[in-house]
Amino acid sequence: AMNGLPAMFAGSMPETFELKRLLKFLVANISEKDLSLPAEVTEFFGEVTALLKKHPLPLDAALEKNGNFGTEDHEYWDAVATAREKYRRKIYKPLSGEMSVLSSGDALTFLTAALEKVNAGIEKAKAIFGGEIPTYFTYEVTDYDVLDTCDESGRKNVRAKGFKVLNVPLFLEGPARYLASGATDAKKVHADVMASGLYDKKLKMFKTSESIEKLSHSYGRVRAFTPGWLERESIFLHMEYKYLYALLKNGLYDEFYEAAKTAMIPFMDPAVYGRSTLENSSFIASSANPDERVHGRGFVARLSGSTTELLGMWIRMFMGEKVFRFEDGTLKTTFAPALPGDFFTEDGVASWTFMGQTRVVYHNPERRNTYGKDSVKVVSMKLLTTGGETVLCDGDTLSGEMAQRLREGSFVRIDAELR
Repeated sequence: AMNGLPAMFAGSMPETFELKRLLKFLVANISEKDLSLPAEVTEFFGEVTALLKKHPLPLDAALEKNGNFGTEDHEYWDAVATAREKYRRKIYKPLSGEMSVLSSGDALTFLTAALEKVNAGIEKAKAIFGGEIPTYFTYEVTDYDVLDTCDESGRKNVRAKGFKVLNVPLFLEGPARYLASGATDAKKVHADVMASGLYDKKLKMFKTSESIEKLSHSYGRVRAFTPGWLERESIFLHMEYKYLYALLKNGLYDEFYEAAKTAMIPFMDPAVYGRSTLENSSFIASSANPDERVHGRGFVARLSGSTTELLGMWIRMFMGEKVFRFEDGTLKTTFAPALPGDFFTEDGVASWTFMGQTRVVYHNPERRNTYGKDSVKVVSMKLLTTGGETVLCDGDTLSGEMAQRLREGSFVRIDAELR
């Protein structure tokens, strides 16, 4: 809905956060084997590597007083963009067919330097917004040279030499993806979100953005919608759930459950929601909408992104961070729920279905949290096989054959004791 941004020299932080996630994954999992790549790719790689060395960290610590970007940052951006455009022109035509070897050491050095550069850029973006997490920027050219060349319409080409950043109101996608990329200041980020216009204090839910009333229609169709409706300042369920999931990923369990009890559909009043609370919506009209009658009402049934995020949260709540893993060549699975005490019945029971086939019942007589201080954890399990056999297991982990049998659906029920 912000479809005007590409024409406004815009920047988008969510892509930066996803690039950080990708770089972290590659650094952690890069092979020790050398890579054989098309010569055009290794040439581009070499140019970018040289530019990273030429413009080392740190980036300019702050913007100049007039809001322009520092010279070092601009020179690096311009050089990298030029190298990328040159590469794209080259691979638009058929490749030469020549191959080149890139050593794993050189690849790791590059990935590590790129990750440091991205992290520094993220910190600078946060500084521009006073420590809060931005989603979008737009830029205004402050200095340029007129060139002798022209475009296809006969207009003179220019070379931009300086930019001034123009802040855009906060959007929820920025904090959601920032937290998902790994954050050391997750508590502060959540506190900032709760104190900002992103939090709908009436509904106690999370909106797509703060008020965008001061933005021009040039930013895109989002500005044409009524506030609190569709993609403008509504509770867009997929994005809200993405944010809640990010709280879980950062271990902010208390904050997650406090927010979830008003922000998640199962906890809503059906009379307000206007449909079954077992059914997701595309969006919920927020209190920014001028018609108070629709505040909190869900519109357009949706079984896509929001459902995916909910399943991710559900697995992490009842199972833990990883379902199956390999350690020293052995398949393992650990039952490490992160549930608050009040999610258990008066008898201290909470149950769920694992992989659609195994009923898992947690027994927590004291109804204590399964995370944080004074928490309880799984100390033993009783497993019932499809053949009626009972298997006893100490601890919270199944290894080897037992984990494989669980994966294959050989157990119909698991009773886990928490102490």
